Amino acid sequence: LLRRAIALDPAFARAHEGLAGTLLVGVDAGVLPLDARQEAQREAEHALALDPRLAGARGILACLKALRGEWSEAERNFTIALEYDQSNPVVHGAFAQHVLLPTGLRGRARAHAERALELSPARAGASMLCALCEANRGDHAAISNYINMAVMLGMSERYPPLRVLRADCLLAEGRLEEAGTEAAAAL
Repeated sequence: LLRRAIALDPAFARAHEGLAGTLLVGVDAGVLPLDARQEAQREAEHALALDPRLAGARGILACLKALRGEWSEAERNFTIALEYDQSNPVVHGAFAQHVLLPTGLRGRARAHAERALELSPARAGASMLCALCEANRGDHAAISNYINMAVMLGMSERYPPLRVLRADCLLAEGRLEEAGTEAAAAL
């Protein structure tokens, strides 16, 4: 549908932004080949050429830079994206997930994850991201709460990162056999 929208109106910046995001998510989900990231980059760049203030397109470029280990450039692009749109939950979440957590900036990651959840409380991914941030702090009660919220919002209980976090919580409770079952299922 996005490609059709672009064919109908090649200057429709949000369609290019949407296609870039869809391609990036498709690669991350394993349903598209890695080289689709190149098309995602081209589409995001095209969207920004049409509308330089598109926070989502800037965030997609930031994610791609982070995936290449270009941390400073990724952070710079996320910062610009948030200057344009402080209310974009996807950009807040992606900043936390792709730059701040991997580079050890846990407090900032947690703040952006919480902001993403505040802006979009019905997104299971935002709850899961908050659970990941709490895992860095070792707050197993908070992890469990966020996991339960993510499942309630539709995240599969079979999602491997969820199972790993659940195993960690069970381990902390001394429920070794259940923790082992969850960890094995995650693998």
